Amino acid sequence: MLLALLLLLGSGEIVWPPHQPNLPLFSSGPVFNLRGNAVAVTNASAHATSSAFIVTFGERLGGRRGMWTTTGVYSGLKLIHECCLHNGRGPEVRTDLASSIGVAVLTAGVFELFNKVGWLQWSKPSG
Repeated sequence: MLLALLLLLGSGEIVWPPHQPNLPLFSSGPVFNLRGNAVAVTNASAHATSSAFIVTFGERLGGRRGMWTTTGVYSGLKLIHECCLHNGRGPEVRTDLASSIGVAVLTAGVFELFNKVGWLQWSKPSG
């Protein structure tokens, strides 16, 4: 984990010390930065996969309440990261938020739908 943090700091993906809050969500450029950019597609895929995993893990540990708590906390931390610890531009920020927060909320919504139609039983909270 420490090595990953050092690599992210060294590559400029995370800036330290944090800068003034800035979320260039409505800046100019294409909506997303995925067209013809293999690195951006890989990054978005990693965000989407980890987001779905985090929400699923929250559901497995805490049932429905754990799922929504995990989704909310993860979304808040992701917003802080994008605002204060990341030097992204408009298309990159929009892609990051859609592939992380968007996928997390969508995953939780799909779990809710699966429960409503009887395809999913909520996990019992651990502890």
